[in-house]
Amino acid sequence: MNRHEELLNRLAGDARREVAPGGTNEIPHGLATRVLAQVQADAERDEAWSWEKLTIRAVPVAAALLVICALVVLHAHPVATKSPGQLADDIFTEALNP
Repeated sequence: MNRHEELLNRLAGDARREVAPGGTNEIPHGLATRVLAQVQADAERDEAWSWEKLTIRAVPVAAALLVICALVVLHAHPVATKSPGQLADDIFTEALNP
């Protein structure tokens, strides 16, 4: 047995030997309200930066960028490139000029 199993077995044995506390099992006054308030506060804090909301907000931005890029690419004019012979002529003329 590993260490965790030994601890669990010891806790289970202690739980079997213990006598249940007497009295009523009533929930203390206001506990449910405090628990619900804490859960709601945690949920509001987690919602502020949740990945789901960030992803949903990013979809329209990505779509707008895609449209802009597509429009730019469609209206772009290709730059005229020189042939290798023209490039060699330009290099020689620049090198030969005094």
